[in-house]
Amino acid sequence: MDNHNKIEIRKGLKEEYLPLLAAAEAVCFSDPWPTEAFQSEMNDPFIYLLAFEGEELVGYVGGMSLYETCDLNNIAVLPQHRRRGIAAQLLEAYMEEARVRGAEQMLLEVRESNAPAIGLYERYGFKPYGKRKNYYRNPAEDAVLMVVTLC
Repeated sequence: MDNHNKIEIRKGLKEEYLPLLAAAEAVCFSDPWPTEAFQSEMNDPFIYLLAFEGEELVGYVGGMSLYETCDLNNIAVLPQHRRRGIAAQLLEAYMEEARVRGAEQMLLEVRESNAPAIGLYERYGFKPYGKRKNYYRNPAEDAVLMVVTLC
């Protein structure tokens, strides 16, 4: 057992979370989203779940659920908190929230070189169905398109 505090998953974006998300993006991604991108996604149909340990943001997941489809746009865990199952907790909670909203399938893109993320998605039933050439920047890289049935 580790001696870390319990992870609390909080639903929804709040104004006070925006600087925390922007800081986490800058640490976790080579081409981070600006604060304004998160600000524009504070209400439905967007879903954001944030993982906190005490008052420290340790990870988050976000995307959009419309009708029968839910997109997973971003999932991240701060480097010092990885390998503790936080991404799995976030993904499980996100998939459940999508089901509650009536989604029947979930779609995502992931960097072709991101083997840990691809492995996580595969453990939760995601299957690759295509690629997007040069989808990512900094560095340029193809995206693997993945889908899972939720119902």
